[in-house]
Amino acid sequence: ILYGIGVPLSMAVVVVKNRHRLDDAKFKKVFGFLYDGFRTDSALALSWDSIILLRRLLITSVTILLSTDAYVQALGASFVTMAFVILHVNFEPFADPLHNFCEFLGLLAVLLTQMGSLLYFYASNKQKVAWWDDDITVGTTVLLLMMNIGTVVFLACAAVWYGQIQVVGVL
Repeated sequence: ILYGIGVPLSMAVVVVKNRHRLDDAKFKKVFGFLYDGFRTDSALALSWDSIILLRRLLITSVTILLSTDAYVQALGASFVTMAFVILHVNFEPFADPLHNFCEFLGLLAVLLTQMGSLLYFYASNKQKVAWWDDDITVGTTVLLLMMNIGTVVFLACAAVWYGQIQVVGVL
Protein backbone atom coordinates (compact mmCIF):
# COMPACT_ATOMS: atom_id res chain seq x y z
CA ILE A 1 0.00 0.00 0.00
CA LEU A 2 2.89 2.32 0.73
CA TYR A 3 4.17 1.81 -2.81
CA GLY A 4 0.66 2.16 -4.29
CA ILE A 5 0.13 5.51 -2.59
CA GLY A 6 3.76 6.67 -2.37
CA VAL A 7 4.57 6.56 -6.09
CA PRO A 8 1.52 8.59 -7.25
CA LEU A 9 1.94 11.03 -4.37
CA SER A 10 5.64 11.57 -5.09
CA MET A 11 4.87 12.05 -8.80
CA ALA A 12 2.29 14.70 -7.94
CA VAL A 13 4.66 16.46 -5.54
CA VAL A 14 7.46 16.57 -8.13
CA VAL A 15 5.20 18.09 -10.78
CA VAL A 16 3.39 20.57 -8.53
CA LYS A 17 6.56 21.78 -6.78
CA ASN A 18 8.19 22.37 -10.17
CA ARG A 19 5.28 24.18 -11.83
CA HIS A 20 7.59 27.00 -12.82
CA ARG A 21 9.76 24.54 -14.80
CA LEU A 22 7.04 22.87 -16.88
CA ASP A 23 8.25 24.48 -20.11
CA ASP A 24 11.94 23.84 -19.37
CA ALA A 25 13.22 21.38 -22.00
CA LYS A 26 15.27 19.27 -19.56
CA PHE A 27 12.45 19.01 -17.03
CA LYS A 28 9.90 18.21 -19.73
CA LYS A 29 12.13 15.52 -21.21
CA VAL A 30 12.31 13.72 -17.84
CA PHE A 31 8.89 14.45 -16.30
CA GLY A 32 6.73 15.61 -19.21
CA PHE A 33 4.91 12.29 -19.43
CA LEU A 34 3.39 13.05 -16.01
CA TYR A 35 1.70 16.31 -16.98
CA ASP A 36 1.63 16.61 -20.76
CA GLY A 37 -1.96 17.12 -21.92
CA PHE A 38 -3.29 18.26 -18.55
CA ARG A 39 -4.29 21.80 -17.59
CA THR A 40 -1.50 23.68 -15.86
CA ASP A 41 -3.65 26.26 -14.05
CA SER A 42 -4.65 23.86 -11.27
CA ALA A 43 -2.41 21.75 -9.04
CA LEU A 44 -5.00 18.96 -9.03
CA ALA A 45 -5.37 18.98 -12.81
CA LEU A 46 -1.60 19.12 -13.20
CA SER A 47 -1.20 16.00 -11.08
CA TRP A 48 -4.18 14.17 -12.62
CA ASP A 49 -2.01 11.23 -13.66
CA SER A 50 -1.57 10.55 -9.95
CA ILE A 51 -5.35 10.75 -9.48
CA ILE A 52 -5.82 8.12 -12.20
CA LEU A 53 -3.31 5.84 -10.45
CA LEU A 54 -5.14 6.39 -7.16
CA ARG A 55 -8.43 5.41 -8.84
CA ARG A 56 -6.84 2.19 -10.09
CA LEU A 57 -5.41 1.46 -6.64
CA LEU A 58 -8.80 1.98 -4.98
CA ILE A 59 -10.68 -0.22 -7.45
CA THR A 60 -8.03 -2.93 -7.13
CA SER A 61 -8.15 -2.65 -3.33
CA VAL A 62 -11.95 -2.92 -3.29
CA THR A 63 -11.75 -5.95 -5.57
CA ILE A 64 -9.19 -7.70 -3.35
CA LEU A 65 -10.56 -6.70 0.06
CA LEU A 66 -14.15 -7.57 -0.81
CA SER A 67 -13.35 -10.73 -2.78
CA THR A 68 -15.65 -12.93 -0.69
CA ASP A 69 -18.82 -11.25 -1.99
CA ALA A 70 -19.09 -10.37 -5.69
CA TYR A 71 -22.13 -8.12 -5.11
CA VAL A 72 -20.37 -6.01 -2.48
CA GLN A 73 -17.29 -5.98 -4.71
CA ALA A 74 -19.26 -4.54 -7.63
CA LEU A 75 -21.04 -2.08 -5.33
CA GLY A 76 -17.75 -0.85 -3.87
CA ALA A 77 -16.18 -0.49 -7.31
CA SER A 78 -19.27 1.43 -8.47
CA PHE A 79 -18.95 3.88 -5.57
CA VAL A 80 -15.25 4.43 -6.34
CA THR A 81 -16.00 4.94 -10.05
CA MET A 82 -18.90 7.30 -9.28
CA ALA A 83 -16.68 9.40 -7.02
CA PHE A 84 -14.06 9.70 -9.75
CA VAL A 85 -16.66 10.53 -12.41
CA ILE A 86 -17.85 13.40 -10.20
CA LEU A 87 -14.25 14.50 -9.57
CA HIS A 88 -13.48 14.39 -13.30
CA VAL A 89 -16.59 16.38 -14.26
CA ASN A 90 -15.84 19.03 -11.63
CA PHE A 91 -12.17 19.51 -12.54
CA GLU A 92 -12.00 18.68 -16.27
CA PRO A 93 -8.26 18.09 -15.95
CA PHE A 94 -7.32 17.81 -19.63
CA ALA A 95 -6.32 20.86 -21.63
CA ASP A 96 -8.24 19.57 -24.65
CA PRO A 97 -12.04 19.38 -24.24
CA LEU A 98 -12.12 16.27 -26.46
CA HIS A 99 -9.88 14.46 -23.99
CA ASN A 100 -12.16 15.45 -21.11
CA PHE A 101 -15.19 14.15 -23.02
CA CYS A 102 -13.48 10.87 -23.94
CA GLU A 103 -12.39 10.26 -20.35
CA PHE A 104 -15.90 11.04 -19.12
CA LEU A 105 -17.43 8.70 -21.70
CA GLY A 106 -15.06 5.89 -20.71
CA LEU A 107 -15.76 6.36 -17.01
CA LEU A 108 -19.50 6.49 -17.67
CA ALA A 109 -19.34 3.23 -19.65
CA VAL A 110 -17.44 1.57 -16.79
CA LEU A 111 -19.96 2.87 -14.23
CA LEU A 112 -22.99 1.74 -16.23
CA THR A 113 -21.41 -1.68 -16.78
CA GLN A 114 -20.76 -1.99 -13.05
CA MET A 115 -24.36 -1.01 -12.31
CA GLY A 116 -25.57 -3.54 -14.88
CA SER A 117 -23.61 -6.24 -13.05
CA LEU A 118 -25.25 -5.12 -9.80
CA LEU A 119 -28.64 -5.57 -11.44
CA TYR A 120 -27.66 -9.07 -12.56
CA PHE A 121 -26.42 -9.97 -9.06
CA TYR A 122 -29.60 -8.66 -7.48
CA ALA A 123 -31.93 -10.51 -9.84
CA SER A 124 -29.96 -13.76 -9.72
CA ASN A 125 -30.26 -13.89 -5.93
CA LYS A 126 -34.03 -13.42 -5.95
CA GLN A 127 -36.24 -16.44 -6.45
CA LYS A 128 -38.84 -15.98 -9.16
CA VAL A 129 -38.73 -12.20 -9.38
CA ALA A 130 -41.83 -11.22 -11.36
CA TRP A 131 -40.24 -8.37 -13.31
CA TRP A 132 -37.00 -10.19 -14.22
CA ASP A 133 -37.45 -12.62 -17.07
CA ASP A 134 -35.45 -13.84 -20.06
CA ASP A 135 -36.47 -10.87 -22.22
CA ILE A 136 -35.14 -8.38 -19.67
CA THR A 137 -31.94 -10.43 -19.30
CA VAL A 138 -31.36 -10.42 -23.06
CA GLY A 139 -32.34 -6.74 -23.37
CA THR A 140 -30.00 -5.67 -20.56
CA THR A 141 -27.16 -7.74 -22.01
CA VAL A 142 -27.66 -6.32 -25.50
CA LEU A 143 -27.90 -2.76 -24.12
CA LEU A 144 -24.68 -3.10 -22.12
CA LEU A 145 -22.91 -4.74 -25.05
CA MET A 146 -24.03 -2.04 -27.50
CA MET A 147 -23.05 0.71 -25.06
CA ASN A 148 -19.55 -0.72 -24.61
CA ILE A 149 -19.04 -1.39 -28.32
CA GLY A 150 -20.33 2.11 -29.12
CA THR A 151 -17.93 3.61 -26.60
CA VAL A 152 -14.95 1.73 -28.06
CA VAL A 153 -15.93 2.70 -31.63
CA PHE A 154 -16.39 6.36 -30.65
CA LEU A 155 -13.07 6.47 -28.82
CA ALA A 156 -11.29 4.80 -31.75
CA CYS A 157 -12.83 7.28 -34.22
CA ALA A 158 -11.92 10.19 -31.93
CA ALA A 159 -8.33 8.92 -31.72
CA VAL A 160 -8.05 8.60 -35.50
CA TRP A 161 -9.61 12.03 -36.05
CA TYR A 162 -7.42 13.64 -33.38
CA GLY A 163 -4.33 11.96 -34.84
CA GLN A 164 -5.14 13.32 -38.29
CA ILE A 165 -5.63 16.81 -36.85
CA GLN A 166 -2.25 16.58 -35.11
CA VAL A 167 -0.51 15.34 -38.27
CA VAL A 168 -2.07 18.10 -40.38
CA GLY A 169 -1.06 20.62 -37.70
CA VAL A 170 2.55 19.45 -37.89
CA LEU A 171 2.64 19.62 -41.68
